Order: sequence, then structure tokens, then C-alpha cells
Amino acid sequence: VEVPWNRAARAEVKLMVSWMRTADNPQRRRSNLSAPQAGSVNVKTGKPLLRAGYAASTINHAVTVVAGFYDYHRCHGRGPLIIQYPLLGIAHG
Repeated sequence: VEVPWNRAARAEVKLMVSWMRTADNPQRRRSNLSAPQAGSVNVKTGKPLLRAGYAASTINHAVTVVAGFYDYHRCHGRGPLIIQYPLLGIAHG
């Protein structure tokens, strides 16, 4: 997305979240092909392994970090004065 940070708006936040919901998390890639793949079940415990994508908590954390970034710059008189975070249900500014 070719949008300057101080011009990002609701659409860019939605785009980031949409991408994270569908993208594979590179930390879950297995170099050993005989190792259990992401999303399978642990044969010893019966618990499911983490799926290949980003967890909801990771996505929420990313949105919180972005909100903090904009709050910091708003407090220092830089960047947009108002940015809305529709996925958090709040407006900062």
C-alpha cells in the first residue's frame, strides 16, 4: 500500500487486518518436512497445533501498536489529528 503514514485512514487499517487474517505466519513454516505441519494435532497430547496464519491475539496486538504509534505522534503535534480504529470500536483524537 503506497500511503504515507500520516495519510493512513480506516481503509488502511482494515486492509492490514484483512491481510493478517489470510496471510501465512512465516514463524510457523517448517524446515523439517517430517515435523508436524501447522494446524495438525499433536499425537501425544491430542491438542491442535497452531494454524499456519496469524492468531487473533497477534492481529489485535498489531492494531494496538498502530493505535499507540498514532497516539504518540498526535501528542507531539505530528501526523493526523484524528484517526479512527473501527475494529477496536473507538476513535482516537
